[in-house]
Amino acid sequence: KIALSYLFHPLPEPVVVMRDHPGNMGKEIEANLKRDVLMLEHLFSRPEFPITLRHLRGVAIGGTYRPNGWQTMRRGRDYRQGRAWLSRAVGQNRRLLMNPRVLAGLAISSLPRVIGDFCMDLLDRAMGVPPPPIGRPETPVEARSHH
Repeated sequence: KIALSYLFHPLPEPVVVMRDHPGNMGKEIEANLKRDVLMLEHLFSRPEFPITLRHLRGVAIGGTYRPNGWQTMRRGRDYRQGRAWLSRAVGQNRRLLMNPRVLAGLAISSLPRVIGDFCMDLLDRAMGVPPPPIGRPETPVEARSHH
């Protein structure tokens, strides 16, 4: 919103540090995704948003669903939710069907769970990614407050 009215100049060095711990809000994938999509919808609907850029709405929203869908599958092994978000990404931007992670995610999510887990483990090893945490992913903050 501020960038619609003011010019920004990138800085060559980082100005913030992110700590990684189990309670990071950044790990709340679903809550962050909902907030990001809502923010993009709001931004693209603003009257002062340049008309010449409005065609990028689907690219921006699809680009938000894509990494979240992939991470939900890769880190949480939640293939149903990951597939839903990857499908929404493609619905917003058909060009994402050319993205290897989207294609792999859609294919893996259609397999039986044991085969999907095996494929994800192979991909993790091939990419040199550490294995996902044991057990279920972190419970969202909203769900924890009800216990």
